[in-house]
Amino acid sequence: MAQAWEEFKAEQAILAEKAKQFRISRPPDEGESVLIHSLQGWLDTVSDVSTDIKASAAVRDSDSSIEVIIMMVKDNQAQFFPWQKEACAISFENMPSYEEGRRIARNRLRLPGIFSRRWNEKAIIEELEHRDYSLLIEWRKSEWLKEELILLFDETYSATLGGYSLKYDKENGLIYNRGE
Repeated sequence: MAQAWEEFKAEQAILAEKAKQFRISRPPDEGESVLIHSLQGWLDTVSDVSTDIKASAAVRDSDSSIEVIIMMVKDNQAQFFPWQKEACAISFENMPSYEEGRRIARNRLRLPGIFSRRWNEKAIIEELEHRDYSLLIEWRKSEWLKEELILLFDETYSATLGGYSLKYDKENGLIYNRGE
């Protein structure tokens, strides 16, 4: 019992140390300069995570998750899925307009946890960053899409990622199976 208690205390100490990077600093004591402790200054102590993608995955000790923008490719153009009200074609050859970029960016999906495990999260993000890169060059210029992960499905609403076959279904959402 004593050993379990010591292990628990050690684990709590590790978690407390990790949590420090996600806390804002204390408010100023009486007489301290308010400029040092401005709201912006408080945020300066928050962990410097290089991208929003990694920051989203770095929240405390919660399970990581990866969000992607999903689109369908048909006739060498991006399209929303047919049942979406935005259903229209958008060229890969030009940077999307501000409004097109905003509509595309709203087409988000959180991938199932199997894609963001400690052993494969980095590889999945790298695969998404490099996949279809030449097709998405112009899209990367859009302020809405420049740092987003984009997953493209074919006309049958199918894709592959990290050794999994993916299928998007209107009724059931994303369905995945190991390497078919």
